[in-house]
Amino acid sequence: VVSGGGNFDAYYMGAQTVFSRVKDLTVHRYSGASAGGMMPYEFVLKGEKTTVASHFSYGELCSQYPDSFSSFLSAAYEQDHHWRLMAGWQTQQYGPQLAQLNGVVYVALTCFTPLPTLEWVHNYTAAGDQATQAFMGTGTYIEMYQGKLCSDGGAASGRDMTPLFHDKLRPQIIINLMKTGARAGMVMAPINTTEYFDLALKGQEDAVAFLTQGTGTAMSLCPVDASTEGNVCKVAEVVV
Repeated sequence: VVSGGGNFDAYYMGAQTVFSRVKDLTVHRYSGASAGGMMPYEFVLKGEKTTVASHFSYGELCSQYPDSFSSFLSAAYEQDHHWRLMAGWQTQQYGPQLAQLNGVVYVALTCFTPLPTLEWVHNYTAAGDQATQAFMGTGTYIEMYQGKLCSDGGAASGRDMTPLFHDKLRPQIIINLMKTGARAGMVMAPINTTEYFDLALKGQEDAVAFLTQGTGTAMSLCPVDASTEGNVCKVAEVVV
């Protein structure tokens, strides 16, 4: 389960490259809000190599066109616009592979019906551009999803923006991108590739420490019997 966190998603990128190489670790499904939903979606749909290359390539484009990201508003607008272009392209390019996301990748949207409500999408199709709407809906300020007005999924995913599973089927690894210690300004474009690489490397190092020692800057394990009320993992206190 991955929290929202904009371009802090580099941390999850690094962690995922470790998790995917551990033979004794099987990740059955992913859940995330905002960037924490988008990155697992990309990994499963497009694969590690393409996903990593596209994000670092975007960093290079940011460095080549700095004037397009000269203010907070222009940077937010440009990255949102470019992600919309990517969302539509990947739905068309990978349409036949969208089914492999079904029941595996869950993305959280905040939809207004009329009150803000968590919409948890886990089935995808190119028909009606549904997959594009779901992908953008979890990480943008406004998106129409299946006739409903929706926005960034972090707002409806609890205190930590972590849309947890509540069926108690398995323990859950939680990655809170807001606890990575990264520079606050990094959350928005422009992406600095050196900074992005360093955060991805930190994600790799923390993943190794988490798997071998149970420690990690922004990682925790939610036991199968823990409470997930409010999308916050609460472990019952042991009374001695």
